[in-house]
Amino acid sequence: MSTVAENDNAAILFGQKASEVLKNEAYNFAITAMKGDIIAKLAINPLVGDNEASIELIRRLQCITELEDKLAEIMRDGKFVEDSLIAQQNNTKRNKR
Repeated sequence: MSTVAENDNAAILFGQKASEVLKNEAYNFAITAMKGDIIAKLAINPLVGDNEASIELIRRLQCITELEDKLAEIMRDGKFVEDSLIAQQNNTKRNKR
């Protein structure tokens, strides 16, 4: 198997696994709970003097969002590779005579 095919297969597999994570109820509950905790803390955190606590909460929220975005990107990339391979196979079959 060529390196390109191996990379394609890895992208498809990772995309499927990322999809499973994003659809997992426990994962979604945990992410929602984490974001809710952060928002609740931000809502009561005073904005006077040293705002290091607020900045840290915002950083945590951004990290969670980056994780979600990265998983979604892996899922999309895997789906794109999978769709491309299917299209190539269909075109090859269509052009055979």
